[in-house]
Amino acid sequence: MTLQIAHFSDAHLLSLKGAKAHQFLNKRWTGGLNLLLNRGKHYQLSIFKALCSKLQTLSPDHNVCTGDLVNLAFQSEFDQVAPLLAQFFDATQLSMVPGNHDRYIREAMGRFESSFAPYLHRDLKGLDAISCACNATSHACNGASCNCDEASAPLPCSNPDAHYPFVTLGEGFAIVGLCSAEPRPIWMADGQLGKTQLEKLRLILESPDLQGRTVILALHHPPRDNGIRSFGRDLRDTRALQDLLLGLKDEHKPSVILAGHDHKFRIDQFAGIPFVQCDSAADDRRAGFNLCCFESNRLTAVQRYLWRDNQFELIETHPIEAPSSPL
Repeated sequence: MTLQIAHFSDAHLLSLKGAKAHQFLNKRWTGGLNLLLNRGKHYQLSIFKALCSKLQTLSPDHNVCTGDLVNLAFQSEFDQVAPLLAQFFDATQLSMVPGNHDRYIREAMGRFESSFAPYLHRDLKGLDAISCACNATSHACNGASCNCDEASAPLPCSNPDAHYPFVTLGEGFAIVGLCSAEPRPIWMADGQLGKTQLEKLRLILESPDLQGRTVILALHHPPRDNGIRSFGRDLRDTRALQDLLLGLKDEHKPSVILAGHDHKFRIDQFAGIPFVQCDSAADDRRAGFNLCCFESNRLTAVQRYLWRDNQFELIETHPIEAPSSPL
């Protein structure tokens, strides 16, 4: 079976509509400074709209976003992006995980899950998201102890982390979405998955419902086992994820791992599994997205599209060799 999965990330779309001065008395002042000196000059909503339009034209089997669609996690930013996504993607066409900018400060927790609920799928009942049919702003449960009917419970829940990992099941494929994003101190942009999420991930990957499918693992922070380190930006429990994946039987391992965060195109391996990152989705200096091509559940090629002359063009195709067995 052939399959095409589009991958985009890190649009960093800004909106200061309704923002007050006191809302910058936290980590946002450093982000605002970065916007003033650098990022705000380059990340453009018009480019992201063009990317969405191009994906609509290409019509892949599914689209995956690995986070950081917004910049400072103002509600106005989510309000700007959500209707734009709805214009180009229905709920069956897109899956997305949060990035560190989507959870930039603690007060913004839950905005991603509330705004983008249609794209956080719960297709594997009992193993992925635990949700509440409660008022997310007033309910104090932690998700796990809620007695709501999970099959009918709407998102969001008052515990945003209860939604992960989520699973999107499509014809011949499964998207497993992880959350590595969390509010971090000033100058820090690292993340972690946590023990509970990793335990759920093992159950999901070993589920009979995923067997025979092309399994795509999506998260924001790239796991690194090749010696590359970036202080304050890494996935802190990379080793735990690596040990989990190495301990799986071959038939339970994902076909590919997709990540964002670095704003750079990259193809590598992690725990013997193909690993792919993409360019930023809206940076006028090097905006881009990838189209991952699969044959019989194996990643065979990655097509890289870049923003050139006011349009997205296919600039290169990277054939993927069968991954070697990890040591």
